[in-house]
Amino acid sequence: MQMEAVPPVVEEIKSKPGIWGGWPTIGFSAAIFGVFFTAQNLAAVVFLAIQIALNPSLWSLSDLMDYLLKIQSNGLMMSTAIIFSGICGFFSIWLFIKLRRGYPFRDYLEFKTPAGKQWLMVLGAFIVLFIVGNFIDKVYTDPQALKLMTEAYLSAGWTPLFWIATVVFAPIFEESFFRGFLFVGLRDSKAGPVWAVIITSVTFAIVHVQYNWEGIAVILFIGGIFGIVRLFSKSLWTTIVLHAAWNLLSTISVAIYIRSLS
Repeated sequence: MQMEAVPPVVEEIKSKPGIWGGWPTIGFSAAIFGVFFTAQNLAAVVFLAIQIALNPSLWSLSDLMDYLLKIQSNGLMMSTAIIFSGICGFFSIWLFIKLRRGYPFRDYLEFKTPAGKQWLMVLGAFIVLFIVGNFIDKVYTDPQALKLMTEAYLSAGWTPLFWIATVVFAPIFEESFFRGFLFVGLRDSKAGPVWAVIITSVTFAIVHVQYNWEGIAVILFIGGIFGIVRLFSKSLWTTIVLHAAWNLLSTISVAIYIRSLS
């Protein structure tokens, strides 16, 4: 009996790999975050070494210890660390997707051009965040976060670099990681879409350790909104734009607050 030939379309489907499974996604995500965290610390160490070389006064142990306490909110250091670690983290995402041969990077993360209805969803989500954000500011203000952002803005050195880091580099990496690589792997695994939204929102909140518990709760809410938009829009561009718009609004608010003090 002669066997029928397998149609080329079927062979192509069989040969094309799927998204990384749930556990590989979690493992690779841990590695990506490890690269990101290491790059951030490396940038901070290099920045500190340059400052010590340029300022002989820091050779004193007491002055150095005081400077180490202040460097955490140094805007120039934060900007360079965000940009450098964002590039390294984004490259590691690309690398792990590249290992899944036959799956284009753009398709994997779903860099799809949003339709008009999807942009309306982004606009609606931003309005919700704006209203909730204003309400929270009136009811509760995180003095620690406000102090950190104010000091960072004032010590940014070259302010445009600070804006580029917070409005461009931070949203692109964080969304490519949380609502991109991690979200896609969990959504298409046994965890499913709902747990993908929950897990990415929780991890997104946890990594923002610069805030107190109330601030982390707010970040959790923001991450939930981002996750819902990502789930229904099926495009990573929607949350990148939403995240960038939110960071832009936050940075403008800090700039206005600083002007009000003068």
